[in-house]
Amino acid sequence: MSKGRVNLDEMAVFAGALESHNGVDKLVRQWIQYDINYPLHVFGRGSLEKEIRDMAERSEWVFFHGLVSEAEVAQWQARSLWNFCLRYSIGLNQRYFFPSKFFNIAAAPGGVIVNNLYGLPDVLRPYLSVVDEGLTQLKSALDKARVLGEAEFVKERHELLRDSYSWRACILTILSRLSVDK
Repeated sequence: MSKGRVNLDEMAVFAGALESHNGVDKLVRQWIQYDINYPLHVFGRGSLEKEIRDMAERSEWVFFHGLVSEAEVAQWQARSLWNFCLRYSIGLNQRYFFPSKFFNIAAAPGGVIVNNLYGLPDVLRPYLSVVDEGLTQLKSALDKARVLGEAEFVKERHELLRDSYSWRACILTILSRLSVDK
């Protein structure tokens, strides 16, 4: 671990609806196929629950936790070196459903791994590890996210979140537009 890194566990977390549009099935399959030797913790419920549970039972590196409280997920994300947020237009049009989970993991201290989901803020891209749609470059995405999880990058990412994507930033923008309209 880098000297500038918060002490994080070498593990990954996926939390969300266990549906194809969230890419959890693709992620777990690729984790197993590429024999990634770090724990992947999966939280959630959905139509893919049985499939994810079955894959986890056959893998020594995938752990299925099911549905737990948001507070418990946040505790896992806060100590995880890697956090995932994936979104695909499978059964829904991702243009109309930006994942709220994205901001949860962007506010966590670890590296953030996403696919090129619609609406991803350009200003945050330098602080994200963007994996290809098929997750065929998952190992290199983990390596990049490890670097982007170092303290200076996380601090800059958190400052951008606070300055551009917080309720405070939203309210200040509205107030400034109201005063311009006068």
